[in-house]
Amino acid sequence: MIGYVVEKGVSTFKLTKRITVLAAKVAFFLFLSLFLLGLWVNSTRVRDSESTDNRMNDAPSEEASSPQDATIATDNPPVEEKSTPRAMLPEEPSGEITNSIGMKLKLIPAGEFQMGSGLSAAELAKQFGRDASSFENEYPSHPVRITKPFYLGQHEVTVEQFRRFVSDRDYETEAESDGKGSYGFDLATGEVELNLNYTWLETGFQQGDDHPVVNVSWNDAVAFCSWLSRKENMEYRLPTEAEWEYSCSSNTTTLYQHGDNQDELALEGNVADRTLAEILLKSKVTMTGGIKTKDDYATTAPVGCFRMNEFGVCDMHGNVREWCQDWFGLYPNDSVVDPTGPKSGPVSGPIRVFRGSGWHGFAMGSRSAARFGSSPDNRSNSIGFRVLRSSIK
Repeated sequence: MIGYVVEKGVSTFKLTKRITVLAAKVAFFLFLSLFLLGLWVNSTRVRDSESTDNRMNDAPSEEASSPQDATIATDNPPVEEKSTPRAMLPEEPSGEITNSIGMKLKLIPAGEFQMGSGLSAAELAKQFGRDASSFENEYPSHPVRITKPFYLGQHEVTVEQFRRFVSDRDYETEAESDGKGSYGFDLATGEVELNLNYTWLETGFQQGDDHPVVNVSWNDAVAFCSWLSRKENMEYRLPTEAEWEYSCSSNTTTLYQHGDNQDELALEGNVADRTLAEILLKSKVTMTGGIKTKDDYATTAPVGCFRMNEFGVCDMHGNVREWCQDWFGLYPNDSVVDPTGPKSGPVSGPIRVFRGSGWHGFAMGSRSAARFGSSPDNRSNSIGFRVLRSSIK
């Protein structure tokens, strides 16, 4: 009996011990579970707090004043608009950007240069066999300071880019709308004539989509810039005469960006050359005054075929002449900052500036300092334009 009681006591003791151990294990696991649950809840709260803070930081500010600010401030895609939001364009500053119509623009730095001819009119007259009066509008040479960098078209506006404008705006150029047409050139006869049938679409010679558009007036060029400005919500315009010469000379003081040798223009610009002279000769037309070398293009060339200058810009010495923003006026005697030409209307009649030389232009007119002018409604098969993108008005 005693043995039975002892045995029973021992069994009870063992059972109690097992229950105690089991209870301890259950309590330990319960504690561990609650501890881990607490860590998870706390971690979730931290993440939620950080997410809320990020959303608050990303929310559009009341100070946002442009489509760029509003678009950058939200993770949602921008609502489709007629104009391209600024945030859709490449970040600035960048040495080169490409806009929504595939136009490449180069960043031109701020700087200073000497505007106008560095040689005297007598020296230029002797070199090019002209009268000194042909150069008198290039004086006095004067210091110019460009205070803000800007983007300039690496090339002239192409036929394809101008077509997009015409299609989008249902636009008619002045050559089409005023009943006068424009100038065409017949390589077979060497004749240039004004004809109703000649427009930006028909020049008398073959052009591809990548050729510079011609037979456009200053007014047509300004209309294109206005369209592109609205489309991209950025200011596009024609370069001022000072901005154009600064970009063309590109830190040089020589006649051309490569130096003073006119025959080397064949590497940098499409001008009147042996290529054109030989074709005209077949039509018994003699051309004098062109360079002795060949640039391989008798009329317009695809943009960007020639060597770029120090700023990365092409075709400023040739291919087509280019409209500028300014009225044509006399140069000042003193240094100037960001000049925009005459302020109160034309000085020499209703004339707008154009710069550079064209495919049938001579070396004399291809110089960085050479300047020309014509009425805003004039058009020619050797005049086009390039655009500038800037905040300067």
